[in-house]
Amino acid sequence: MPDTTRREFMLGEGGGTGGGSQNLYLGMGPAHPAMHGIIRIVAELDGETIVKADVEIGYLHRAFEKECEVGGWNNAIPYTDRLNYVSPLINNFGYASAVEKLLGIAITERCQYIRVIMSEISRICDHLTCVGATAMELGAFTVFLYMIKAREFLWELVEDVTGARLTISYGRVGGVKADLPDGFAGKVRGAFKQTREVLDEVHRLLTGNRIFMDRMIGVGALSREETIAYAITGP
Repeated sequence: MPDTTRREFMLGEGGGTGGGSQNLYLGMGPAHPAMHGIIRIVAELDGETIVKADVEIGYLHRAFEKECEVGGWNNAIPYTDRLNYVSPLINNFGYASAVEKLLGIAITERCQYIRVIMSEISRICDHLTCVGATAMELGAFTVFLYMIKAREFLWELVEDVTGARLTISYGRVGGVKADLPDGFAGKVRGAFKQTREVLDEVHRLLTGNRIFMDRMIGVGALSREETIAYAITGP
């Protein structure tokens, strides 16, 4: 962590690259404990350019791992919901799959398909949330509302299957909590059609927007090699 206890902001001095002036250190957070994912970021700024960012995590550590030690394998499922509450299904199935490998359990083919389908729906919901929130941070609040609208169609699918929208606890070691409801395939097609219509509107609003492009193109970009090494998928 950089030493932020004493800083002298004198023009013409320091190690900044912007015409000889010193770089600025800006502390961001930690946010209020009621918020999710509490972190603190100390950013080094050269004008509007972030030269370096040091991140402190752990402000909201809840000792999930220790709490999971006192229950059975399936008792840990609700905790996995909260690892990323926007896509809890993926967390459920990731944990269940790990336990199944440890115990040598083979799940049925139907269960495999259910997990993949529900994970993909959950992943799309997560991406819609992240892209919408990113646009909102750049001042495009309308896009955020459109993304929430699109996400709503998919969350209704999740609710039909699991009975909940966020903390769903649908995964089980050896399977899932319940089978897909009757008529689910038709509902999925309808929801995807509605979602695509909203995304077409977002595409017209955002993709070619000059401000959005100037602020996003090349920022935080990963090379092909880095993407493969970290097994990153999605936008």
